Amino acid sequence: DQAHLEWRNRLLDMVAGPDLEAVIAFGRNAQVAVDLWNPPADVLMINTYHPSYRDQRRLLQSRPRMSHLRCSDTTCFAQNL
Repeated sequence: DQAHLEWRNRLLDMVAGPDLEAVIAFGRNAQVAVDLWNPPADVLMINTYHPSYRDQRRLLQSRPRMSHLRCSDTTCFAQNL
């Protein structure tokens, strides 16, 4: 639905802001939503399985995708790539 797409993209644009360094899309639905959005060009995009994904082997194999981040208790930052 076009109205929902426009609403979601406006929301993502508001969240993005100038300090956004990375977006992590957990699961297929999040990946589709991000694919339909036009994020800032310098933002690191990471697609990975949702933590509830039932195939533990694949879930663990996706961990290297997260290696570009360094996190404190409340914030993650994209490392210089």
